[in-house]
Amino acid sequence: VKLVTLRDLFDNLLLQETRAVRFEDGKAVIAISGITPQNVQEVSTALRSNGIPATFFIQTQHVGLSGISEKQLLTLQANGFDLQSGGHTGDDLRGLSNAQLRLELEQSRAILEDMTNKTVYAVAYPRGSSNDRVIEAAVAAGYLLGVSGAPDTSFTRDQFLRLPSLTVTS
Repeated sequence: VKLVTLRDLFDNLLLQETRAVRFEDGKAVIAISGITPQNVQEVSTALRSNGIPATFFIQTQHVGLSGISEKQLLTLQANGFDLQSGGHTGDDLRGLSNAQLRLELEQSRAILEDMTNKTVYAVAYPRGSSNDRVIEAAVAAGYLLGVSGAPDTSFTRDQFLRLPSLTVTS
């Protein structure tokens, strides 16, 4: 298995708009959620020292002067890590009002894009939970990919906003 980031999948999807290319079998994405100011350095160092590319899903409530700084985000990016949205607060999106849901998704994306100057195209649904309303809100907020908690090892094009994942914990 070749390890890649979600950015590789995103770039491949953009390329498919202009020519016929496939995302080859045998690739897997390491996606890390639960990144906090207390563990960001340890996680990134462990992955980088082992040459493992990864996508980090950042909850933007942890971003700022007293949390994960803009400098840390840019360093992660410079080290080859893909930075995407883990929402803002980490609350289960299914239980939010429509206005709260929109704010949660849009705010997180805007903060990360402003700090990294990169397009944020993916969201990891907090607690892996989503439904049709959450997915519609993710589309409206500009996300192309969404990582859910559904366990599986493959997906089809109609699952881009409900990508399966396998959870690994300490």
